[in-house]
Amino acid sequence: MPAVELKLDEEDKAYYKDMEVWEKYDPIFIARNNNISCDISVYLDAGNQDEGGFYEGCSILNKILKEKGIDCQNYVFCGNHSAKYIQSNLEKYLKFYGC
Repeated sequence: MPAVELKLDEEDKAYYKDMEVWEKYDPIFIARNNNISCDISVYLDAGNQDEGGFYEGCSILNKILKEKGIDCQNYVFCGNHSAKYIQSNLEKYLKFYGC
């Protein structure tokens, strides 16, 4: 359940010194601009009510990874970016990472 944002919001600037630091940790930027091993599998999900619209970022990241030949699964479930959401999907996470 990543918080994949499409832009650096004003409220997030406290966590990043500048755009260079933002890009260093931005999954979309990393996926677009680096070679990534096809030996990994990625599971993405987001809530359809996420405050940051994280499902949009996950969709873009999923597309980039698939274009690079990476096994990537992306789901949008009901809910928002909260502990309740995580608990409701925990079994799915464990099954994916336990394989």
